[in-house]
Amino acid sequence: MNRIGIKYGYININQDGNYTKHYYADAARIASKIGNGFTDTANLYYSNSSAFLDSAMITELTELTGDTIESIDNKYDSLWLQIDSGKYENALYFYHGNHLSSTQLITDVHGAVSQAVLYAPFGQVISEYRQDWKLDTIPRFLFTGMERDDESGMDYMNARYYSSDYNIFISRDLLFEKYFWMSPYTYCFNNPMKYIDPTGMGGEATIEGDDIVVKVHLVFYGDAANQKLANKARADAESVWNAANGSTTIDGKEYCVRFEVTAEVVTVGKAMEMASKNRSAAMNFIRVENRGKDNEEIRGSFVNSLGSNAMYLFASDILESSTVIAHELGYTFGLNESSNYQQGWGTPPDIMTQKNSYVDPPYQLPNSGGRIDQEKRTVQQHNITEMFNGVKWVNGKANIGRHPNTILQLNGGNRINPFIP
Repeated sequence: MNRIGIKYGYININQDGNYTKHYYADAARIASKIGNGFTDTANLYYSNSSAFLDSAMITELTELTGDTIESIDNKYDSLWLQIDSGKYENALYFYHGNHLSSTQLITDVHGAVSQAVLYAPFGQVISEYRQDWKLDTIPRFLFTGMERDDESGMDYMNARYYSSDYNIFISRDLLFEKYFWMSPYTYCFNNPMKYIDPTGMGGEATIEGDDIVVKVHLVFYGDAANQKLANKARADAESVWNAANGSTTIDGKEYCVRFEVTAEVVTVGKAMEMASKNRSAAMNFIRVENRGKDNEEIRGSFVNSLGSNAMYLFASDILESSTVIAHELGYTFGLNESSNYQQGWGTPPDIMTQKNSYVDPPYQLPNSGGRIDQEKRTVQQHNITEMFNGVKWVNGKANIGRHPNTILQLNGGNRINPFIP
């Protein structure tokens, strides 16, 4: 028996039961598996029962791999499968990208080249070997690893479509007010050899001169989500995290850390579609609801898991304090909660201090018995230092947190990685 690790991927399934499953290493697509035989209910699960999920995944992955799946150790964001070693895989293809993650070669299990692509600097295809390879089965993931639409010839970059023929986005940058010196349709500061744009919002390189820029995009959905609330949450998050004037050191050089936060409001269906295609840790999917009988068992706003980009917020919590969204973002950055008893510490509470924690008198709500005034918690330097601990830097870029792209139900339950056929 062989024990293999498979990173969560995305499955595209058509009405005939044919599928393509993609595998990733962080944000880079490394392989695609082609197969068939799925049932029409194999791709979505709504139960919180881990036993049910394990059973369902065993059935699905048995069909996917053609092997007998005996057990699943479902921890964190990986699946460990115990499989029969006697089967031979012949419909698995591997992607080979350049420093921008643009697909240059696709090879089969024998190492033979199935497809090869050469690009101009702005992503226009100069030459392509076997352009029609698997065109009806596998989407064309080309420039910077993004999907190229066959009808329009444009690349889908989460927030916007990009035209490599004209070297521009076809819609305005959500961050255009911050980059007022250039066109809001410009791609990556007109420097596509150095920068990439994983979110479709402003050319993004994590290290910019003496600064490290942490970009966060908040996607709000749910019955209580509206643009006014989203604007408040965006402004609160950016203000609270930037107030720290934090810094971090990389390879002996100290950088100032600043945060750029954007937001939009979408329907639940649109959020699921966006999540199914997202490969950026900058994207955060946030369900916003009012309290009611359908979610009465939820004690308060929460992040789905430490480092996750899935969040559930009550509208009243966002309105109650400007630090609520900043506190929850801390969990998405991988920060643990602080002690809930800080009386006698003599220091102000940091941003990861929970509501109802006990703190020193200067930071207490009046007549609260010593409980924290949430407006008094702040982002501190140790929070900035901790969020960069263990972060892997590649070509001046790094992911803060993970992006499992979970869409949450009204009752707080998971819709696991919403694969859209």
